[in-house]
Amino acid sequence: MKFRSLVIVLVLCSMFVSISAFAQETKDWSVSLGMKTMYAEKRLSNSSGSSGDGGFMLNPILRGSYKDFFLVGSYAASVSDFEVVDTSDYSDELDRKEIDVLFGYNLSNFAFFLGYKWVLQDGTISDAQHDLTSPYDWNYEGLTLGASAAVPLFSVSDNPVFFSLSAAYIYLLEASYSIDSVEYKFDGYDFKVHGINGFSLEPGIGIQLFGNLSALLSYRYQRLLFSDHDPVSIHTSEETVNFNVPTEEFKGLVLSFYYSF
Repeated sequence: MKFRSLVIVLVLCSMFVSISAFAQETKDWSVSLGMKTMYAEKRLSNSSGSSGDGGFMLNPILRGSYKDFFLVGSYAASVSDFEVVDTSDYSDELDRKEIDVLFGYNLSNFAFFLGYKWVLQDGTISDAQHDLTSPYDWNYEGLTLGASAAVPLFSVSDNPVFFSLSAAYIYLLEASYSIDSVEYKFDGYDFKVHGINGFSLEPGIGIQLFGNLSALLSYRYQRLLFSDHDPVSIHTSEETVNFNVPTEEFKGLVLSFYYSF
């Protein structure tokens, strides 16, 4: 994990320590800290085809609750770069971060939330055929609206086992792409698209291990429908290119641990 990501993780942990100390003094407050580990596959597809590869991500989560209301902060970062290889000559290495802030309300075994999502990606395109290496950024942000549920199933040695499901609608207000230079064709270009729909689903099975510690094994599937957008026209000094922005799938197994105070 890069140094900047480690600093953010440490800041979240220090916030957790200070908030949990306050929560223990007030019965209406509660605080929990979670850590997710995920092996994720990122796949891009449009009319030209599809490509994808996987990598590991770490995701600390801080949640504070007051009565039935809650606020969640989540920061996920790739431990190593995602590497997509389309041919023997072309490769794409990508560092990915996801930041989510959620505000919601608990109702029995259900929760409803409204949030904001940032996805920050910086990568490097390598083209051996043209002796080219170009850094780029591909970022997007927008609203999330969703619900989650935790339904008790049975107990194992007095440890409750439960089914968990989280679902969210995603509406990207803006997605932007910029590349510094593509020497053999472009002097650098960027574009923005707006109003992209998407969704995420995460079903899982959890168990309360002991005390306030619980574990959850789940599967996350997130799809952002960029391909529904009209082709983007990219103007350069040489020509105009119509580019079909690829739909993104982000999916994989997630192992999570949560501890509540």
